[in-house]
Amino acid sequence: MKPLARANTVQVILSALVVALLLPAARLRAEVFVLKGGGQIEGMLVNPTERPRERYLIRTSIGDVTLSRDQVKEVHKPKANQAAYHKLRPQFADTADGQWSLAEWCKEHKLTAERQVHMERIIQLEPGHLKARQALGYSFVEGQWKTRDEIHRERGLEKDAAGKWRPPQQIKDLAAQAEQKKAEQEWIAKVRRWRGWLNGDKAPEALPLFAAIDDPNAVPALINYMKNEKDAAVRRLYVETMARLGTNDVAHALGNYAMDDDDDEVRAASLDYLAKAEHPGAVDFFIKRLLHKDNVMVNRAGVALGKMKDPRAIRPLIDALVTRHKYQVTQGNGNNMNSTFGGAGGGNFGFGGGGPQIIEQDKQNPEVFAALTSLTGANFDYNEQAWRAWLTSQKKTQNVDARRD
Repeated sequence: MKPLARANTVQVILSALVVALLLPAARLRAEVFVLKGGGQIEGMLVNPTERPRERYLIRTSIGDVTLSRDQVKEVHKPKANQAAYHKLRPQFADTADGQWSLAEWCKEHKLTAERQVHMERIIQLEPGHLKARQALGYSFVEGQWKTRDEIHRERGLEKDAAGKWRPPQQIKDLAAQAEQKKAEQEWIAKVRRWRGWLNGDKAPEALPLFAAIDDPNAVPALINYMKNEKDAAVRRLYVETMARLGTNDVAHALGNYAMDDDDDEVRAASLDYLAKAEHPGAVDFFIKRLLHKDNVMVNRAGVALGKMKDPRAIRPLIDALVTRHKYQVTQGNGNNMNSTFGGAGGGNFGFGGGGPQIIEQDKQNPEVFAALTSLTGANFDYNEQAWRAWLTSQKKTQNVDARRD
């Protein structure tokens, strides 16, 4: 018989078998009875209409079994296609062609696991079967059939929990990140709860709990609740707690608190930590704040740099001895400066008429001056030109001394 004719004959027989099998599907279905104590039994339920159910009468391939209702955890009923498959399977020869035909039937009826079994049997019978190899995910690499998994393993990759291939170190890093995220979420709940206690009778219990925090994973929670905290005493508590933890995120947050918090004690506590810790980047952070549009912030940056005691701040402090700021002036009963606008610029200007005007004004910064004299031991008042000349002479002296050494 020609191959095409043989294939058509197989398809006709297969279709007839499927029709015959699916008609009495209810009688063919075998259920799986999962036992509470572990294990399972597969068979047909003989008493499906018993109500209320007191027992399961099960007909298995080796005989009848009776189970009480308390012995059965759950019952799984297979689909009609699976029942048809089990009846149909013996009709196909254990050859590459026979197993391929059955695998194709499984594909058509969405029986993925069963199809996998027959594909693997095909390559046992005929190792070079191209379609079966491709269906199973094989590639022909350097003269050998290899699965995708084998190729990935040869490249040093491993499967993560989600089944994705990754470098082992990446899997470890992602797992560590997931654990850290989980811990951070737990701390958010704890800080929220303890913060609530501070307003009531449980305040004496909450304070020691904050004092005992030593886990860096608590930092995001503390920073988060610091944002909207109205009570200055609680903000000071958060700062004290964070300062003990000493992470990079803490240093960045405390830099902002040292500049922006409304409470003097919060700013002072934040700055004291940064000065003592000598945290990298703190000096650069405050140097940038010398360029702030608000004269108050410029002076706060000067205070901070005075505490940092880092010579890198000398030139920026000289440049910030006198800074120019924009103000809105109300015309009428005296010229009152109402608010600060942009940063440094040049020249005074206004809009004329009797309405508000924007003016620019140079401001001496006493805290910047104090930091500069403290760092250098020199004093040229607010004469920036004299300070720059002095700094140049100091550098020349240092260069001469370096050459002599």
